[in-house]
Amino acid sequence: MLAILAALLCPSALAQSHVQFDWGMALYEQGDFESALMEWEALYENTGSAVVMRHVANAYVRLGDAKGERQALEIYYTVAPAPVLKELRERIESLGGAVPMRDLREVQKARHEVGSDLVDPWS
Repeated sequence: MLAILAALLCPSALAQSHVQFDWGMALYEQGDFESALMEWEALYENTGSAVVMRHVANAYVRLGDAKGERQALEIYYTVAPAPVLKELRERIESLGGAVPMRDLREVQKARHEVGSDLVDPWS
């Protein structure tokens, strides 16, 4: 009984990650790109989840920061789903970046992260 109560009172790191991601999305949709960026970068720092970097890149686009966009995309590329790789590679190269090598273990890890809310198709 105590274990159930503790589980209810202490949300998992996964649940906290979803809350932080969703809060960043809400801020982004309200046009508060700097705050959304701060949420998502903190999420990346806390989890190491490269999939969130797609959203970081989009925030940098809105802020007019091509260097930040490129750096975020280079990280995202390492775990991005296959259908978006060509477009993503072209976007990185258009920003003067180098396309990083993909580590299959990282790709597989990203696919198993968090019930795939964060691993969504490129849009």
